[in-house]
Amino acid sequence: MIFAKTLAALPLALALAANTAPAVDQTYELAMTITDNGDLIGQPKLIVRESETAIIHIEPGDGRKYFATFVIDAEKDGRIGVKSDWSATSPTLGTVSFKPDMKVAAGEEARIVYGYEGPGISPLDVTYTVRFAD
Repeated sequence: MIFAKTLAALPLALALAANTAPAVDQTYELAMTITDNGDLIGQPKLIVRESETAIIHIEPGDGRKYFATFVIDAEKDGRIGVKSDWSATSPTLGTVSFKPDMKVAAGEEARIVYGYEGPGISPLDVTYTVRFAD
C-alpha cells in the first residue's frame, strides 16, 4: 500500500509593500526507487511545490513500514536542496529514523544508503531524481 500526498504550507507573512509581486512557486517532480535488503519496496513519483512538505507512506503488508517527509527548495548556487526525514521498520534495520539533507542538480541521480551490508543483508537504498515540473 502506498500513500503520497502534499501538505499545503500556511503563509507565515504578508507582503506589506503594495509594489511587491508575489513569488512564483516552483514545482518539482521527485521520483524514487526504494529497496530494502534487495527487495523493491516502491517507486513513488511525487509532484512537490517549493518549501511545502511531501509525504510517502509505504506498508508492503509484511510488517515493514516506510514513512518519509520531503521539503524541496532552490539553492542560491542553482542546485536543489532536498531535506528528508525517514522512519523505517524492517527485519534488517529494526526501527530507525534518519534525516538526510542533500543538494543535487536538476536531473542528477542521488542516493541514500542506510544500514549494514553483509552476507545475505543489504541496506535500505533510496535512489532519487529531482526535476523541474512542467
